[in-house]
Amino acid sequence: HSRPGGFFRAVRDYCRAWPQRGFFLSSWMGPELLGAIVIFTLGRRALYGYGASSASHPGVPKTHLLHFMAMQHARRRGCARLDG
Repeated sequence: HSRPGGFFRAVRDYCRAWPQRGFFLSSWMGPELLGAIVIFTLGRRALYGYGASSASHPGVPKTHLLHFMAMQHARRRGCARLDG
């Protein structure tokens, strides 16, 4: 499902205001946003919430590394599991 850009800005701001509830990761090529994912945390569990990627640069994987980084970040936060 497509979501407007304002949706992801609001979720990013939520994660910034309450970092214990989740985090937002994004990938960029210069000034262009290529992809973003949102991970929510609940106790020792991290949950993939949302993701989006740009249609530009079709040969560039835009969220693969973000998912790997999310696993590392969740583990540093004490999460033992990432569901997604």
